[in-house]
Amino acid sequence: MKKLNIIFVDHQRKKAVSGGQVIRERNKKLFKSISNVFIDYTIRPYSLGRIRRICGLFNKIEGYKFSDDQNLIRLIRENNIDLVVFATSRCGSVSSKIFKLCKTVTLYHNVEYSYFKQEQRPQTLKGKINLLRNLRKLKFCERRLTRKSTLLIGLNKRDSDGLKKLYGRGTDYTWPTTFKDCFNPGQKSDSQEKVLLFVGYNFFGNTDGLFWFIENCLDSIDCKLRVVGNGMDLYKDKYPEKNVEFIGFVPDLSQEYVNADGVLLPIISGSGMKTKTCEALMYGKKIFGTKEAFEGYSGIEKTDCVECNSKKEFIDAINEFYSGNEKPKKFFESCRNLFLEQYEEKRVQEKLISYLESELSK
Repeated sequence: MKKLNIIFVDHQRKKAVSGGQVIRERNKKLFKSISNVFIDYTIRPYSLGRIRRICGLFNKIEGYKFSDDQNLIRLIRENNIDLVVFATSRCGSVSSKIFKLCKTVTLYHNVEYSYFKQEQRPQTLKGKINLLRNLRKLKFCERRLTRKSTLLIGLNKRDSDGLKKLYGRGTDYTWPTTFKDCFNPGQKSDSQEKVLLFVGYNFFGNTDGLFWFIENCLDSIDCKLRVVGNGMDLYKDKYPEKNVEFIGFVPDLSQEYVNADGVLLPIISGSGMKTKTCEALMYGKKIFGTKEAFEGYSGIEKTDCVECNSKKEFIDAINEFYSGNEKPKKFFESCRNLFLEQYEEKRVQEKLISYLESELSK
């Protein structure tokens, strides 16, 4: 593929380790690999609230300033930019001039408008009014990018359908969640416990379903639940009578996966695709997960994973897994093979690069 001059536009984010951050870094890495000139442009918000409110009157969200428009236009012209990549559909408050100067690609982690409505849960009247105002600005930005960008790239069909329903246009290409294969078949378990693993950082999309499972299902199964993720150690005293252990951030999750009998993903809210589903498949793990946990994963029904959407389904499936006198299998070829065939990073990216070469050369 011909090397391109690219600007990659994103906004400053919290440093929490999350699935979205993993996908963002993956995306940036790919576009950098096909670039001749690569400019990583990060929007940093004003520190003064009054100036941010004034910008907000013009639908400037995520800290965008009018000077950012000027800077981007200058960089496009000075560097003969071929392509501007928007890391998220929240970046749509940029000037309309940008879409006339070069081709643009917008990357979707989810339908931001729908996700924001799930995420924000204001309790006061002031909070609810602020939510409505922010939703209006967010919808304006996401609609602009969806309608004006040259190409739209999303994670799954559900998000594409959601965009089409809201804005009249779905994504042009599906780039699902992927992982670089770092599985070591020689790594052995050093645990004798019967344990299920939950991996995920502390936010509503993880904790809603996790707490529901602990409160409704855990007492009815004969195993320990180990919860690993950034900020999850805050709950270490939340369920003192339950067979659950909360661990905080772990820099290398490989031993956690190898030790676990299986992976638990009782996700009941969210959007996009769940990165921890992909990671568990990479390690060949049997997953007990909801429909939401498997959203976007084509072929999951052909693996040993089990979809569970009720208290009874979770309890029955896990107890069956642990029935018998022998220790349960900790590795399933069907799960590992699905990862290698459809969600291994290098294989999927080769297809995407071919698509970009074809579409951007028109």
